[in-house]
Amino acid sequence: MVDSQEPYPDHRRRVSEAPTREGLNDPDAHRNEIKIAQAKQYSRVGESGGTFAANWDRIPAELADQLTPEQLGWIVDLLADAYTDGQRHPDYERLQADGD
Repeated sequence: MVDSQEPYPDHRRRVSEAPTREGLNDPDAHRNEIKIAQAKQYSRVGESGGTFAANWDRIPAELADQLTPEQLGWIVDLLADAYTDGQRHPDYERLQADGD
């Protein structure tokens, strides 16, 4: 049961990705896998594995260690939005043709 006054209600109980055997032997790797799975649940692009992974890789590890999964999901979405906005820029096709 989740207390209604809990400051950051989340869906940790819904983590669908099981840890690997190696992750169970290494507690830091296991925590990291859980954090990534939780961030995927908070992210709009979490179901799109390639998009999520590409944007997750842009987050520095030191920053990822300090933030909550919810915050990390937001950052991944912001990075994906910035990429999409760049593709919608009026000069995008010209820049691609010029090789810039």
